[in-house]
Amino acid sequence: MHVWTILIVNPQKKDHQVFKRLLSDVCDIRIASTSSEAIEILSNEAITLVFSAHQLVDVSGFEFLNCLKENFPHMPAVITARNPDKDLILAAFRHEALDFVEMPCEKQELEDIIRKAVRNRQIMVDKPAPTAFPEERFRGVISSFWEALRSDDNAPGQNDESAKNAILEIPDMPGMEIRDASPKEASYDFRVFFLGRFRIEAGNRQIDEWPGHKGKQLLAYLLSNRKRHIHREQLMNMFWPESTLSCAKNSLNVALCGLRKLFSNLDFGKDFIRFRNDCYFINPDLDIWVDTEAFRRHSHRGQSLDHLGNISEMISEYQAATALYKGDFIEEDRYDDWSSIERENLLETYLLILSRLSYFYSINGKPRTAITLCDRVLGRDQCREDIHRRLMFCYYRIGQRNRSIRQYQKCRKILDYELGVEPTRATVSLYERICNGEHLDVPDEEGEESTFDLN
Repeated sequence: MHVWTILIVNPQKKDHQVFKRLLSDVCDIRIASTSSEAIEILSNEAITLVFSAHQLVDVSGFEFLNCLKENFPHMPAVITARNPDKDLILAAFRHEALDFVEMPCEKQELEDIIRKAVRNRQIMVDKPAPTAFPEERFRGVISSFWEALRSDDNAPGQNDESAKNAILEIPDMPGMEIRDASPKEASYDFRVFFLGRFRIEAGNRQIDEWPGHKGKQLLAYLLSNRKRHIHREQLMNMFWPESTLSCAKNSLNVALCGLRKLFSNLDFGKDFIRFRNDCYFINPDLDIWVDTEAFRRHSHRGQSLDHLGNISEMISEYQAATALYKGDFIEEDRYDDWSSIERENLLETYLLILSRLSYFYSINGKPRTAITLCDRVLGRDQCREDIHRRLMFCYYRIGQRNRSIRQYQKCRKILDYELGVEPTRATVSLYERICNGEHLDVPDEEGEESTFDLN
């Protein structure tokens, strides 16, 4: 029995044979010809990764992918097809597929995708889920990840044959997600989490049920502006813009009454929301920790250290910032108008940090870690040509020239489809050097600055 189990959802027996021939020595393989068979297997077994054909017997691969995301939200899936066109490949990524594989495929490509899938599941799942890691082996990975990060698995050079024949083993684990930047429980009256699903913790109690959606919005807005006094009319205009003055005032009072009742049930002994001079504000006597504030502190400290050339401490601060980024700002309410600017600003900062870290790792002998970070950036902004270029360089450095070339082809298709432009000369030049088998010491970065500005 192997460490990982993959599910092949494909009506074509010849494709079944391809996967068995390439992966039976490193993975347990389950086969399903229809989406219903696949769902039954997923419900009863611990599956690591799903490979789905773009067309199944009963539904399309994309319909199956939507069903998969709804019922198994943390299950990574890859779309496969023979002779795909660019529209099919782009459609796979728009449906949030982890990757796209053109059949027939190569063993190394499949092993790399499985590595990426396991990495992503470790990052995305908040609590332990059925996993292919034996428990004692997983603990060993966690306890020794710093050593793995420093050595980056002794990543081979671009001409090292060991890269091409690497055994599918424990995946690379970037250190940033392991470091816990959250506060200790006893340190604060309340801990507020905006990044990901909005929630509040008070001691060992968690608050994530609210007195109505407007009450939740009001509380989140006051907390995100907790050092300001917000005028009553501003709140009324923001959350009840279509109501008459009297109706808006009544709705505000109802929402505030629900919130005060919520916090009074905690027997905390202090008012959470105060009112003075027609303004509402969070009680300044409360000791409150907020994840977005901590995220920005670590980000700006990292930026300052970056400017000073203090690389080790810069990395530590950026890692702490990324560990806090569990998801977008109040991700369950992403269409609320008041939060959209804050959400975009925080995401932009997060992607800048990932980009900066990936650049550093790519030029300092840790290309596998850089690849992981680049994948995350492209998962949010697939038109980042500089990140595609960095991936090309990193794949080449670890001996995966074929992946490097495919990354260029993917980049070219995405830029053409999304923006109607061709790759820049820097990207084409790097591609040509890779095709010619030239030696690359540092990534060919067009306009890459030594530091960047988060402001």
